[in-house]
Amino acid sequence: NLEEYKAGPNDLSGALTYDLFLAKYRRIIANAVKLLRPKALSVFVVGDVRDKKTGSMCTLHHDTVGAFKEAGCAMHQDAVLTTAIGTGAMRATKTMSAGAKLINTHQNVVVCVKGDGFTPADARAAGVRPNQESQQSQ
Repeated sequence: NLEEYKAGPNDLSGALTYDLFLAKYRRIIANAVKLLRPKALSVFVVGDVRDKKTGSMCTLHHDTVGAFKEAGCAMHQDAVLTTAIGTGAMRATKTMSAGAKLINTHQNVVVCVKGDGFTPADARAAGVRPNQESQQSQ
């Protein structure tokens, strides 16, 4: 909820509550998963957000994983993407004085697979090949 795009009434960043946002977000994920082939991977980069009214933390990362599971996917990978600390310092100036909340300087990279799992054989069937360096070191 740090970024509001103001793209009209269907823009999720303008949802009045987190629950309304989440209902639409889950529907988007479910519709996207329907378009995926079995064993296809989907990658989402998400960061947790705060409720606009209460300031309490909303765990978008966990809700994203849950939405993918509800849509028939399994989590394949979960990684942390660090973001520039400089932007955290700029945001901290505003929020630390107002409510003493920590500033996240990361996002989560959620990789889900449609179905039960993704094996090395699935990767090869999809055309994924190891890079030359990893082949030489084996």
